Amino acid sequence: MFDDYNPAIPPNYNNDEPLTVEIQVYILSIDSMSDLSKDFAMSIFLRQRWKDKRLKYDRIPGVPALQLNTKISGTFSCDVDLLKYPLDNQICPLIIESYGYTSETLVLQWYEEAVEKKEDIILSQFSLDCIKTFKCDKQYAGMNFSCVQMNIKLDRLYDYYLLQIYVPSILVVILSWVSFWISVDATPARISLGLLTVLAMTTQSSGLPKVSYFKAIDVWMVSCLCFVFAALIEFAYVNVLSRVEQRRQSHVVDITNNKTENIRRNLPEKVMEFCLMNVTGQTVSIKLNLLRLF
Repeated sequence: MFDDYNPAIPPNYNNDEPLTVEIQVYILSIDSMSDLSKDFAMSIFLRQRWKDKRLKYDRIPGVPALQLNTKISGTFSCDVDLLKYPLDNQICPLIIESYGYTSETLVLQWYEEAVEKKEDIILSQFSLDCIKTFKCDKQYAGMNFSCVQMNIKLDRLYDYYLLQIYVPSILVVILSWVSFWISVDATPARISLGLLTVLAMTTQSSGLPKVSYFKAIDVWMVSCLCFVFAALIEFAYVNVLSRVEQRRQSHVVDITNNKTENIRRNLPEKVMEFCLMNVTGQTVSIKLNLLRLF
């Protein structure tokens, strides 16, 4: 029976009926998910089952089913969309496709229980939400190829970002408002506090994923930076008003002093003479210069 058996040729290659191969995936682990390189690492058992009429035994009824189990560990591409980052969820596909045979020769389809997974799969930044399976036949150069696809939905855990991004940024904004209670004359203290808060916001933003579009967290960080920058603008405005007021008051004092001095110089003097009798009987004349008051 095995003399003319060629495992490289599909069982139904010479017939009009295509060979149906059932696919099942057992997920062992999802090790990592990278937002920068847009990929994820995963280990799976790939199970393939089909029937080969050429292996039929006379003493065994029916057509035997063959099953091939393969362990695959690798890095798979995932088109990451960070528009709602870090409150986002990612859908990462796994596509299994026929390479050498068209759909006229080989057809892939899922088991009834297409995907199974270990119960204790733990990811550091994501939670495994749901898995959807469907067929995805494709066409290349006018020929149809059979394929099946599995979409893995990963929900990002935002607890880390709540403690490391959102809460510190709120505290930095509140810290920038402390400058409102610092005296206007304490210019070095208020400038140092303002620059410190601006640098803190800039440092936080530098650790975020860099993409060409605005993320949800970028809107939050820009809003916080605007509040911090507004505190600096408020200090500059108040400082300018304070200096203008000081110059105005100094000018008023100078004008008042000059007017007083001019008045003193221009007022006429009134001489009052008092005649007193001394003990010797002689008359003493005393003159007092008084300012005429109006």
